[in-house]
Amino acid sequence: MITYPRTDGTTMEVASAQTAPSLGENIVLLPRHVIERLYPPATDRSRPEPGAEPVKYNIESPRHPVETVPEGWKDPDTVDPKEKPTTAFTNTPQPMTLPKGTVVYRVIGQSPDGRLTSRVDGSWWALDPPPKTEAEWRSKYAICGHWNGDGGYIKYELETDVRVWIGEVAPQPSQAKGYVLKGGATQIWVESGTINPIRSGVRPEDVLHPTPWNERWKET
Repeated sequence: MITYPRTDGTTMEVASAQTAPSLGENIVLLPRHVIERLYPPATDRSRPEPGAEPVKYNIESPRHPVETVPEGWKDPDTVDPKEKPTTAFTNTPQPMTLPKGTVVYRVIGQSPDGRLTSRVDGSWWALDPPPKTEAEWRSKYAICGHWNGDGGYIKYELETDVRVWIGEVAPQPSQAKGYVLKGGATQIWVESGTINPIRSGVRPEDVLHPTPWNERWKET
């Protein structure tokens, strides 16, 4: 048996790397040659992530509900009432149409067995490429360590105009008590599946690139 730590702090036992069970319908298993290039360390919740800063107060995530939803947009908190996306913004997010040709970016979570733990066509995107360091990325985008184990990033040029909600990233608690990820970058939210870079037979490994700080992933 092989025990793999998951990015949510739990573990998974499998007979071999090739027989790992499915973790859900939105989990993507990468080909073996891609897995071999990706070896992120296990998440240790007792240690703060790179970019986390000490804090002496409790981090709250108040909602910033959208009061007016323009025609053609959807209220984020209605689409995803469990997660309430507006809590991830510092202020009320604003509606914006990104024109065709706009380039957007998304860092994909990954567990140590090579499985993607967040959707390639997920809700959260950025207008800027990943920063040069993991500390800057986690701090600016408030990415908790057990949310995202860094499975590479997607760079995608929109093929059509896309309606999004845009705003500033709110602070989030670190995976370690007494620390905070400050946020402050600009992020966009769309309903999952709205931006899908793997349509028309494109594979996840075709659109994933190594983040600047991931020295374990070398192009071959």
